[in-house]
Amino acid sequence: MSSPIDCSPAGGRERERSRGRPVEYDPDDEVFVDDPDLDLGEGDEGVELREKTSPPPRVRRVSDVIDSIGDMSPVHQHLMDAIQAMDGRRLSDPAGLQVRHDAEPSRHSDSFALNGSGRPKSILVDQGYGSSSTMSPFYLVHSQPPVPLASTKAKPANDTIDAQPYNVPSTNPGVQAKMPVGKESEEYNMSHPRRGKAVIFNHDTFNIDGLSPRSGSEVDVKNLVQTYEGLGFEAIVHQNLTFTEIKSEISKLSQEDFTDADCLCITVLTHGMGSNYLLAQDHPYNIDQLWTPFTADRCTTLAGKPKLFFIQACRGERLDSGVTLVSHRHRSETDSSSSTSYKIPTHADFLLAYSSMEGFFSWRNPEDGTWFIQCLCEELRNNAAKVDLLKLLTNVSRKVALDYQSYNDLIPWQHEQKQVPSVVSMLIRDVHLRPKN
Repeated sequence: MSSPIDCSPAGGRERERSRGRPVEYDPDDEVFVDDPDLDLGEGDEGVELREKTSPPPRVRRVSDVIDSIGDMSPVHQHLMDAIQAMDGRRLSDPAGLQVRHDAEPSRHSDSFALNGSGRPKSILVDQGYGSSSTMSPFYLVHSQPPVPLASTKAKPANDTIDAQPYNVPSTNPGVQAKMPVGKESEEYNMSHPRRGKAVIFNHDTFNIDGLSPRSGSEVDVKNLVQTYEGLGFEAIVHQNLTFTEIKSEISKLSQEDFTDADCLCITVLTHGMGSNYLLAQDHPYNIDQLWTPFTADRCTTLAGKPKLFFIQACRGERLDSGVTLVSHRHRSETDSSSSTSYKIPTHADFLLAYSSMEGFFSWRNPEDGTWFIQCLCEELRNNAAKVDLLKLLTNVSRKVALDYQSYNDLIPWQHEQKQVPSVVSMLIRDVHLRPKN
């Protein structure tokens, strides 16, 4: 049986002095006596090992790391202060739904925040993406009654909103866009001339003091490019952009013509802060600023088409140590299309897949990349042509949850931790990424 040699600082220095060698001690070094023929001397100066051959170097397994900047660091507090400042300006309208209203309220509507003349006060609120306006936290506006349904008999009762609305619905017919698929279709139309763009925003270095590089992210990028191109996407990679540059790229992308494209896919690899903020190279930004420019009323050539967002980033500071499920012997458990026009919500057809659930860390291996992206790429390559995307993402979640567990023998509280992805879907049909003809 192997016996460990004294590797304490005192023992190591004493042995080196006895050999006339300079004293250098590495606390990570371990030496074991495995040869029974070795001559072990005795004495007050400890055990001396006379090696016949040099043992092969021991290779230490690379530890998994939390894909986070760390909630106890000064950098974290500085960025949280920046986020709180942004939240104070943006408040509760990240999707940019608020507008300025000065119109006379309908005589049938419930009215709030009226002045003495019955006219609503002028309210300047957040214009959302790209807005420079500010918004007061104290505002209420009046509501307009919904447009009644057409009927040849009795007039139906109006639908009512189960809340006080923050914005007044428009009385105009609304934005119109070309119908890409029939109303009753169960699948999105994925037979356009081209699949579409898969845009990757990779952040592995930051111009923020105290933030270390995200080692392994380059492995994710390579994996994603190969996977997306194999599915027929035009893969585009942006490396370490500032927030201003990200806004510019998103704005240009939202103004492109996607008439001949099946869908749009955007992937972000970066640090996360809290549930809703991602880090650009220079400072945090709200995740809503990635997807709101592509709503059906803003990007009409993507109306009725899938808009897919994959986010690899932490969403909080909580750990998941998991629960062990034990088998019990005596107990078992579960051994056509219409051409008629139709209206869709502006926020339909989005899918946001996060690497972890809200409030929890996300894990990354410096050599193999992040758990979520590894499993996502594997499933897309193997099953994208066989199952719809939501079923595929369920498989991804199962792989991450069951096949991965953190290894970190240097930091005990980061050892043997678990992770499960989270999917937010506003899709109204199935997404099938079958091969293009």
